[in-house]
Amino acid sequence: MCKAEDDKPYFDLDASNIFRNVGSTRNRGVELWLSGALTERFTVVAGLILIDPKVEFEAGTSAHSQAVAIGPQPGLFSANLQYRPRLIKGLVLDAKVETVSSRYARYKDISLPAVTTLDAGMRYNTALFGKAATFRFQLYNLTGEYSLMPSPSDQIDALDGRHFELSLAVDF
Repeated sequence: MCKAEDDKPYFDLDASNIFRNVGSTRNRGVELWLSGALTERFTVVAGLILIDPKVEFEAGTSAHSQAVAIGPQPGLFSANLQYRPRLIKGLVLDAKVETVSSRYARYKDISLPAVTTLDAGMRYNTALFGKAATFRFQLYNLTGEYSLMPSPSDQIDALDGRHFELSLAVDF
């Protein structure tokens, strides 16, 4: 476990609607990660982040003001699981559960709800033409959750809907 505390520049639109460094952010909180093999075939990496994101900015010529920072997620839980079945050598099954806390998209005007997503997949390590190869199939956002993700520059991106990826990587 570690204590997370840092100051970083904060970019946003100023009073003249110009995107520039308008202050600094400070994120105070905790981050806890646990990882390891629960059995010879089952591993887990799980973590929790809890922060209090604040931004201090110039409110006028010499005045300073403080507000909730836009963009950082005050709470995040993530768990990644991997299982290697004994029956098929080279096969790895994986899953990820992630929960993002509610967060502000615009200073206390718009609050976005918490969202939990589930991903799952598999990879198969083998050889093709005498070279190491990996087939991978990943399913993302299995429950089809919809959410918006804010950024400090007042942009809001949508969480990707349910989708999949199929790939083959070969070492030459």
